[in-house]
Amino acid sequence: MSNLKTHKLLFPTNDNKYFIKNVSLPKYIKLKLHLKLNQSIRFPNSLNFKRYGPLSLKRNLLEKIQTKDKFEKFIYDTLPEVFPINYIENFKFIKKNIDYLNWPKNPKVIFTSFEHYFNDVFKVYTMQKKAKGAKLHVMQHGHQGLHSSCMTGFVEQRISDKFFTWGAKNKNKNAIPLFCSTTVGKKVRKKSNKDILLSYTEFYTKPWKNMPLPRTADETDIYKNDIIDTLNYLINDQKNKIFLKYNSNTTKIDYITKELKQRFKKLHFIKTDLKKRGFEYSDKFKLNIETVNSTGFIELLSLNIPVILITNKNFFDVKKDYKKYFNALVKSNIIFFDTKKASDFIKKNIDKLDDWWFDKFTQNKINYFCNNVCKFQGELDKGFDKIFNEIR
Repeated sequence: MSNLKTHKLLFPTNDNKYFIKNVSLPKYIKLKLHLKLNQSIRFPNSLNFKRYGPLSLKRNLLEKIQTKDKFEKFIYDTLPEVFPINYIENFKFIKKNIDYLNWPKNPKVIFTSFEHYFNDVFKVYTMQKKAKGAKLHVMQHGHQGLHSSCMTGFVEQRISDKFFTWGAKNKNKNAIPLFCSTTVGKKVRKKSNKDILLSYTEFYTKPWKNMPLPRTADETDIYKNDIIDTLNYLINDQKNKIFLKYNSNTTKIDYITKELKQRFKKLHFIKTDLKKRGFEYSDKFKLNIETVNSTGFIELLSLNIPVILITNKNFFDVKKDYKKYFNALVKSNIIFFDTKKASDFIKKNIDKLDDWWFDKFTQNKINYFCNNVCKFQGELDKGFDKIFNEIR
């Protein structure tokens, strides 16, 4: 903490009126927003606050409780992972030291896409500043908000003064339809016209946040078995190589991957991280296969890149307002709920993919979906103008 105190003594108070932190926008637009709104750029520091450091003794106490009851043991093992830092590690610690940060002292607007998810210091800061009149603007960062059982989108719109969507309209007065923020100005040029990329996610094997995705061991097994069925169907007579791209950033385990590697030893695996978005891998592949109704699926559609979603109906829970847009994709063979039907369609059309994807009927359905869910903005400056006019 001494470094933060020294920093505060050496550097002037941050009087910026706009606090822009962790927004899912291109660097060009974020830089321009800083310069236009604040006339200066400040790099926000952070509290050296370690979740599993000395302050976590209370958290570890739960794990030491002995019991023969399996359910109780599950509860004691799980609670230390889900209790917020600002609850277990001391809310007073954050409140006491937050003023040493170089964040704006009296912001007019706080703007983010992700920070309110995982940064407890940011949550406390925002709570304090909103109490003094600051506005919180949140930008949609993915598929959240399109699912009826996903609470994150609901909560985001409740806590924000303005909620910028990727193009979706809803009944909330603070919702402002813009465009898919992660694909602004992007152009994916195909470097290869062969091979297939199937993407999947390593989900938890014990209960986690409420979303229409696998969230228990049983559900993760259903998801894993659907992937295995799809691969078995495709591999039989597939001329194109199949690559598997997976993400385990959240769970830190390779539960699904271990079994897939045992079963399909000749397939190629690509482990991703948060530095590169899913669509940035698509230039090397002819077709993308997504396995959940996810951000990656929506981004590929926004960019008009050939993609097929093969998903179990158990993990497909779209809000009533958006069902007609997703139904359009079902009718155009972009979404499948049956692994066999999906695989048969791919095998039949893989050598004439463009005939299907760029067919007038298919493109009309894609445009109908994108214009109402994930609108594409091709020009960076126009994207900047739209956001700038809404924020200031």
